[in-house]
Amino acid sequence: MSAEIIARLELAFANSYVIEREVGRGGMATVYLGRDVRHNRPVAIKVLHPELAASMGSDRFLREIRLAATLQHPHILGLYDSGDAGGLLYYVMPFVEGESLRDRLDREKQLPIDDALQIAREAASALAYAHSKGIVHRDIKPENVLLADGHAIVMDFGIAHAAQDAGAEKLTQTGMSVGTPLYMSPEQAAGERDLDGRSDIYSLGCVLYEMLIGEPPFRGPTALAILARHSMEAVPSLQIVRNTVPDEVEDAVMCALAKAPADRYANATQFEKALLLPSTTVSHRATSRAMRAQTGTRRAAVPLMHRRWAVVAAGVAFAVLAYGTVAWQRSRDDQQKRRSSSLNKNRVAVLPFTADTSLAYIADGLTDALTAQLTRVRQLVVSTPAAVRSFTKDTVSTDSIARALNVGTLVQGAVERVRGDSVRVIVKLLDASGAATSDAKSFVTSRAKLLALRDSVADAVAFMTRGQISREITLQHDAEGANNADAWALVQRARQNRRRAQELAHSPDTAAVTREFVVADSFARLAQASDPKWSEPITLRGWIEYDQSRRFGTNAALAAPHIERGLPLADSAMALDSSADNLELRGDLKYWKYLLSLGKTDEEQNHLIDSAQHDLEESRTRNANQAGALASLSHLYARSDRLLDAIVAAKQALEADAYVSNADVILYRIFLSSWDLGRLDDAQRACNEGAARFPKDYRFYDCQIMVMASGLGPEPDIARAWDLVSKADSAMPVQLRPFWTRAVRVWTAGVIAQASKRGGPSRKQLADSARHVLANARADAVIDPRRGLSQWSAVVDAILGDNDAAVENLKDWYAANPSGTLRVRANAGGPGEVSWMFRDLQRDPRLQPLFAQRTK
Repeated sequence: MSAEIIARLELAFANSYVIEREVGRGGMATVYLGRDVRHNRPVAIKVLHPELAASMGSDRFLREIRLAATLQHPHILGLYDSGDAGGLLYYVMPFVEGESLRDRLDREKQLPIDDALQIAREAASALAYAHSKGIVHRDIKPENVLLADGHAIVMDFGIAHAAQDAGAEKLTQTGMSVGTPLYMSPEQAAGERDLDGRSDIYSLGCVLYEMLIGEPPFRGPTALAILARHSMEAVPSLQIVRNTVPDEVEDAVMCALAKAPADRYANATQFEKALLLPSTTVSHRATSRAMRAQTGTRRAAVPLMHRRWAVVAAGVAFAVLAYGTVAWQRSRDDQQKRRSSSLNKNRVAVLPFTADTSLAYIADGLTDALTAQLTRVRQLVVSTPAAVRSFTKDTVSTDSIARALNVGTLVQGAVERVRGDSVRVIVKLLDASGAATSDAKSFVTSRAKLLALRDSVADAVAFMTRGQISREITLQHDAEGANNADAWALVQRARQNRRRAQELAHSPDTAAVTREFVVADSFARLAQASDPKWSEPITLRGWIEYDQSRRFGTNAALAAPHIERGLPLADSAMALDSSADNLELRGDLKYWKYLLSLGKTDEEQNHLIDSAQHDLEESRTRNANQAGALASLSHLYARSDRLLDAIVAAKQALEADAYVSNADVILYRIFLSSWDLGRLDDAQRACNEGAARFPKDYRFYDCQIMVMASGLGPEPDIARAWDLVSKADSAMPVQLRPFWTRAVRVWTAGVIAQASKRGGPSRKQLADSARHVLANARADAVIDPRRGLSQWSAVVDAILGDNDAAVENLKDWYAANPSGTLRVRANAGGPGEVSWMFRDLQRDPRLQPLFAQRTK
């Protein structure tokens, strides 16, 4: 407050009060420590913010304060005085030595159960007394509960009522608020004016929840999001976070936090009595939650949401008094979907797949395999098979199972006979109400093949499940973050067109791909215009430009315009929200620009790679599970010869999201980095996992051949190597075949060379065969401009003991890579070691220059 305002107060106070110092500032008032001159006692003087005072009016304020001053209760902070100091409205209270409940929560997070219940009981006692006098507090929160000598004292009765009487429209114009979103009842959020004591009970229930758990029942990125969650989402169980909370306390809190006022305690005295336990510290749960759910019983005190009331509350919750008047109209279908999926969609249960008796063993195997695959997705919390089976009785409905397991997504599957020995696996997702949230997916195969490909089928289903859940969660987060219904709808349209473009990316119809990207960008532009302060439309436009730039491969001229349009969009998104997602976007665009050598000078190139690395690492810092940023970092580190860092980042990306869109590329990078370091066991594991997860990917045929060629893996099996070559040739994209058909044959020559080292009468014949395969795998500079085939051929030459051929191949490679080195660095810095592939050659004087560490 300015010195001028303090001077006005001191003039009005004359010889009554002396202001000593400011001790706090809140949403409605500034608090000063003062001294009552006449009685020589400390006092707290609260001065309403001028905007609020102007909206409220002196008469209304003084009328409510005089009514509140009549309250005399041991747990209510009394009022000494109030007045109007030239338009500055104030009231005077006793100065309490101690702290607020907020101060204690900030320090301790969770309170001992006995302490929390005592504070809640005393606050409930204060509320019961005030309600009996016709006074509803309307702003119960930890800041308004003082703690003196271990006891609770509630303050600021009457202020919120006076503020509400000032009118929502006036308050919205001044930016002030009535109530606090974290603790506001659904009916208060809906703008109801005639609140009764049950609204305070809800707020006190939120405060008790925070005392026990360490945070309020609902949080969100904006006030609107929080208020919507109060109106629509189920309250998370206290016992999941803190299993020492007695059942009686859980029941009492859940009753206080019922959505509909009629389902709460009728008065604060009932709430107070419900919190009186014989001994909370030794209270034991009489019946486990599992037993309750299994027997179909429910706690009588925990009410279900009244759906009709919830629709009304949800419809008006977004028109909150103090946080802006937002018209948020959704279709009836969308409202129904949001209500039915109020439980956390990240929490998943795989229901036992159904099948007739003859196929039951397949159904059980798929159920367990799918559960195991989904457990690998860090964003998901997956119920154990034992927990699911304890609830999946014929008499238990799917929505009851969801509530019992506290899950928001159910996976339902069936195995059925088609014809002969073939079976069909059908899978679909359900929300917590039992309604399907996706079209059913089906897989048809023979019974024997299904068993052989059990994990692959489970993996495909897991990929579908993870994608669907991610889209549902994204929709929910968008709805919370957007402030404009039109913008939200336009973003969803843009996302839909972007997905279509991505699905068509490898089709020959390039015009259709371009058309979908253009339409996606158009929708995103309209969304940006509708809600300029929401970063998501801008971020989406940036990703659309990035996607288009990647369509052209290494054609820098075609990719450059998209990158140059994408970078300013990333900067604009960052200006609104410096989130991990926006940092990842900007880092990816910079790194791609660097890889395409679009920097005009060496200095600009160096700046691009440094700033790209900074953005991606900062994205990882802000969200340790930012799989996309981690994947990009793994590539960046590998390219910088920081191989250990590359492996770590790649593994973290897969741990964060086992089904990230480029999981195949990441697994192959783990393989290559481990291979280069000579960590053949790690390389083989990555190769095997890739082959299991991506059985039609040519790279995972190639890596199996490479592991055999190393001599450190399985016994060289020439027949198997040629079988893998055949499979790789069939799976290889047409445009890659000129190079990669030769690459797999180079490493097949290595397998044959390793077999020749085993001795025996066919040793010379095998060695000649390996040389013949190498000769046929040669390629010109058009197919192999970096001479990678020559370098790999030198490895096979060394296995054969043919140093002369190895020297010629390495000289050929060095001519194309004059700054290259045959050393490998495990991490940043240091000279590195000679690659394990060339250690047998390092004593050859002809190769000494190539083994020296060089800098670019």
